[in-house]
Amino acid sequence: MKLPQLNRLELEIIDKTIAVLTFNIPEKLNALGADAHEDLHSFVDLLQREPAVRVGVIRSAVKKAFMAGTDITGFSEAPFPPNRLREAIDRIENCPKPVIAAIGGYCLGGGVELAMGCDIRILADTATLALPEVGLGIMPGAGGIQRLARVAGMGVAKELALTARRISAEEAYAKGLAAMVVPFDALWDETLKLARRVAAQAPAALALVKQSANLALDTDRATAAAFERWGAAFISTTADAAEGKRAFIEKRPPVFTGA
Repeated sequence: MKLPQLNRLELEIIDKTIAVLTFNIPEKLNALGADAHEDLHSFVDLLQREPAVRVGVIRSAVKKAFMAGTDITGFSEAPFPPNRLREAIDRIENCPKPVIAAIGGYCLGGGVELAMGCDIRILADTATLALPEVGLGIMPGAGGIQRLARVAGMGVAKELALTARRISAEEAYAKGLAAMVVPFDALWDETLKLARRVAAQAPAALALVKQSANLALDTDRATAAAFERWGAAFISTTADAAEGKRAFIEKRPPVFTGA
């Protein structure tokens, strides 16, 4: 598998099935500039292009931060830079492969927006989340308010976006923004454990489950329910569904191929 050449971020494949994108810009607490936004697109390109990759992970090698927003110094010619970031987050959300965000330290502005575009969020107990834009005289521009409203409700989204208040990992979990909170030293182990569990499932089923869940928030109930019924009927005809049944009867782990 040929990995794309990235500008600022780091990309690796684990177990031949898990694509891991790592932020490692400690001098800026992982505030991402235009070149790093393009790296996010390259990450999604890989997820969409490589059938062997079944799940993506976004993490940080910087202990103090997951992503401290947008590096505005990297946008000398544009007063409003988030378009490519917004497009990357949209692609992550709509990509058929699940994406997990492992978040420790500061997760601010664009970091929150990116995290909300991922399918599963794991927080270290050191995580601090905020949308600080209004305190800078601006506002979120990469879909963060909409995704917060969908994930945690309108009241939570408005309160966080209107006050720029920072919240702890425990409060974020209580508001439904994360699947779990773990000690910082266990963040990577727990993330990898979860990624391996997701990667072991049938790829087509993963894609349909993700799309069905997205539709539950993006369209009316009848349309979303109709898609789920279609998906359940379709997936039952696949070779992976037959393999899943055989494996269950034979009391062995299934070997899914994506067929």
